[in-house]
Amino acid sequence: MKTVPGSYTVRGESSGGGFDVAASWSNWFQLAEKCAAHAGAGEVCVRRHERSHRGVPQERGQIAVHPAKGKWIEPRTVRVGAVNDGTTTSKSLDLCDPSCTRRSANWSATVHRNLVGPGSGFESFASASFALPSGTVKTLKASYS
Repeated sequence: MKTVPGSYTVRGESSGGGFDVAASWSNWFQLAEKCAAHAGAGEVCVRRHERSHRGVPQERGQIAVHPAKGKWIEPRTVRVGAVNDGTTTSKSLDLCDPSCTRRSANWSATVHRNLVGPGSGFESFASASFALPSGTVKTLKASYS
């Protein structure tokens, strides 16, 4: 079954009578992106997206790696969250559980959670960490406020 973003109502029957089940969602909307090219390794991008799913706002962080030909990049974590009045809330995904994988082809991973409403002085972000063939571990962050 293929669906598109929008509102849906499914009607059914059971021994107790009829029932309706409704759901709605929107496309993920990209709000921030940061990409960095690393000589001898390739490019890494971090993106932050938001959508509404069944009336609940959600946020998603994504890491996308684009290794150079014959090279690799080792994604380690991807995180999404917000800083609100100096307090950070976030959700992370450990990409090294049970072990880290060196990616030599284009690859991406995401983490998402229900969106925490902003207050005064907020910053919403997605971040990721990754290792390069040089052994250096880097962190990349895409944010907006």
